[in-house]
Amino acid sequence: MVGSPAQLVERIGEFAAIGATRVHLRLIDMADLDHLELIAAEVLPHLGGGR
Repeated sequence: MVGSPAQLVERIGEFAAIGATRVHLRLIDMADLDHLELIAAEVLPHLGGGR
């Protein structure tokens, strides 16, 4: 899944709407943690129940 934070929130919401209860994220480059920080700051707060 690729896209802006807003696009990710929308897409993950679509999966939730059809019954998905978990999403697994895989980082390709462990040296580039900016993506993880972006997801934590701008995606997870909109999903509720994130750990």
